[in-house]
Amino acid sequence: MDDQEFKVSELTKADRATLRRCVGRTLAESPKAISLFYSLVPNGLPKWKEERFFAVLCIAALWDDDRRGTPFELCMKRMKDTFPTMDNRMKSILSVRWSDEDGFLCGKLGSLARMMKSGNSLKPDAEQLYTDLVYWNSENQSVQKNWARKYYTSENKSEEGEN
Repeated sequence: MDDQEFKVSELTKADRATLRRCVGRTLAESPKAISLFYSLVPNGLPKWKEERFFAVLCIAALWDDDRRGTPFELCMKRMKDTFPTMDNRMKSILSVRWSDEDGFLCGKLGSLARMMKSGNSLKPDAEQLYTDLVYWNSENQSVQKNWARKYYTSENKSEEGEN
């Protein structure tokens, strides 16, 4: 994915505000953002990827800069001390499939992104999150396994595994 696709700093304040108001909502639930979204969507983006792109674009709009962030699952890991229920939130996310219709996972990720912004000033990596969402429903659950591995493995265990 081209890094320029989530360059929210180039948007007007009004456009960023419109997207921020839609964090955690599906495109269908965000009628005021539809025209903005289709003016920003990259040429050739398949229709089945639109909801995922919209979800990540809205999350990216929570921050005014385009600096590269931290993988979403590692942001969650860093919030464990502040939010004792983070383990339960991770279990909930890992057990659900992406659905364009119900927007459940979109809502959960949006809520977590707002927590990252307000409580810990963590910024998730938008490009990586988008890629993860594109492959979220794969049969082997490689994304969920990767998230669980990074979230639940302690730093010491991962260093031991590399030796």
